[in-house]
Amino acid sequence: PRVRWLAPGPLRVLPGHFGVPRGERDRLRPPPGLPPPRTRLVLRDLSLTWALFGGRDFGPGPA
Repeated sequence: PRVRWLAPGPLRVLPGHFGVPRGERDRLRPPPGLPPPRTRLVLRDLSLTWALFGGRDFGPGPA
C-alpha cells in the first residue's frame, strides 16, 4: 500500500509525547481525570471492519 501525506510539511514526531504506563491497570476502567459517565453501554461480540479505498477524493493528484 501507498500513503499520500496531505498536510503541508514533513511529519513531526515528538519524542516522549505518549507516556509509558506505570504497572498494570484495568483496561475496562476509564483513565483517571475523566468525569463519571451519565450512562453505560456494554457491547459484546463486536466485529469491526475498517475499509480504506483508494481514489482521488482529496484532489487531482495520484492516489
